[in-house]
Amino acid sequence: MTAPVPSQVPHDVPDAVLPARVGRLRLDLIAHGLSLVAVLATVLIAARGQWFFYDEWDFLAERAEWALLAPHNGHLSLFPQLFTTLVKGVFGLSTYWPYLALTIAVHLVIVHLVWRLALRSGASWVFAVLFSTIFGVLAPAAENTLWAFQVGFITPLATGIVALLIVARRSLRRRDLVIVAVLLVVGVGFSGTALPMTGAVLIFMLIRHGWRQTAVPAAAFVVLYGLWYVVFNRGQSTPFGVRSGYDLIVRVPEFITHAFVDSIAKMLPMVELAPVLLVALVAGGLIGLRRSTLSTLSPAYFAALAALAFAALTALTRVQLGVEGASAGRYVYVYGALLLPAAAVAVTRLVGSSRMVGIVLVLLLGVLAVFNAGGLLREGNAQALQERRVERAISAALSIDDGSEGIGRRAPAAILAPTLTMDDIRSFVERGQFTPVPFTPSDLLDVRVNLYLEAYPESGAAPGVAECEAAVDGFVEIDPGDRVWAPLAVGATVYATDGAASTFSAKVDLKEGWNRVQGLELDTLRLLQGIGGGLCVVAD
Repeated sequence: MTAPVPSQVPHDVPDAVLPARVGRLRLDLIAHGLSLVAVLATVLIAARGQWFFYDEWDFLAERAEWALLAPHNGHLSLFPQLFTTLVKGVFGLSTYWPYLALTIAVHLVIVHLVWRLALRSGASWVFAVLFSTIFGVLAPAAENTLWAFQVGFITPLATGIVALLIVARRSLRRRDLVIVAVLLVVGVGFSGTALPMTGAVLIFMLIRHGWRQTAVPAAAFVVLYGLWYVVFNRGQSTPFGVRSGYDLIVRVPEFITHAFVDSIAKMLPMVELAPVLLVALVAGGLIGLRRSTLSTLSPAYFAALAALAFAALTALTRVQLGVEGASAGRYVYVYGALLLPAAAVAVTRLVGSSRMVGIVLVLLLGVLAVFNAGGLLREGNAQALQERRVERAISAALSIDDGSEGIGRRAPAAILAPTLTMDDIRSFVERGQFTPVPFTPSDLLDVRVNLYLEAYPESGAAPGVAECEAAVDGFVEIDPGDRVWAPLAVGATVYATDGAASTFSAKVDLKEGWNRVQGLELDTLRLLQGIGGGLCVVAD
């Protein structure tokens, strides 16, 4: 008895490498199960030493505990905020694993869904396993895999892909419509990553099943999300979005192109192959389109459509950050999840009935999986080193805290945890949620600079170039009494030394115009010039 074949899978797609069954053994399921175990083991090893970081403190602070409907960077984050609050109530900040467990679990679900989506769309089971494994250990996407906060970002991918798989059925029952509606609403309750997924699901549903059935989940989504948006998020805007017709016509398409090409490049040991592979993927997709009608298109096409919609939405709201931000690690994760099923289908068609070509591609993809697994382990170690600095900074801050209100709103880890204030830290300690750990003299110096170094604005005309002290290795040195000119308000990175200690993660907020930096007596104090060299130090 052979395994049932979904109606969407072309019956003429050969498996050139291995049959799915040998006797009673389901090789495809065994291989997929082993793949999930390997992915989980790699992620758990990479996750050792992780701790709370950056935006996570927006949810951990006592002031945010039950603000469940408040927007976070324009996103509805109901479920991540609720989960964080509940876990913190049980475990405090004593261990990171309970927070990270949900993120890892959701990641494994998405790995499984990438495999299932590839199979449903016509990929060989061998390539479905290989591409889902590569996604599972994707090195440039470590931010989403190893950072508990990103559960809000990745969960809508899981709910969206499940919805795509349901919509791919030949017919939908009333229960299916309800499930799709719930999936879409739950997804957007995690973050706005759900928006492009929702669009792809509804377009697929409209083409496959008509407007009457599409109207049910569409109406539920529009009413519930629209109500939240009008009540809680209206008037919110991003400073990084489109500002002109030039941005829309030139910079947005450029951003989208870089999003795909650069994201693929980051997955590969040879970045030069990225444009070629993207063109091949697009060409394979177009060839597949010629062989199908709209109503018989596989769900992988609509996942790719969601990737395009995600890139466009990101470009419209982030274009001012430049093309370098188009392939940030969290975005690479999205493109991997949504494009790799289509890549598995394309490779299956490329292999055809050639066993030799299939074996060569299996070996190459295996190497690619190992390459990314090694990169994920390195990224995990690098992230842990940074994140543990926050834990030590909190401990160092408590060691010099005199309880004064003056530093209550200052951030002792201003670069790595800019929203974590001394008031927040005091609250954690009062509630028994944090226990100090050992710290180094350099950790303490970072905290002293972040808490006590202050820039006081002064009046005066802009300086001439000849008045400015020369920068050395990109830094300008400040002596007591020197004034600093900043063309714009900026958080300037500080490099300071005091005895054997030196800063790693410190900054001072400069106002636009003249500033006199005071508050600490240090052996040396230098400010990073930044892009364009805008800072000017004038000796008094």
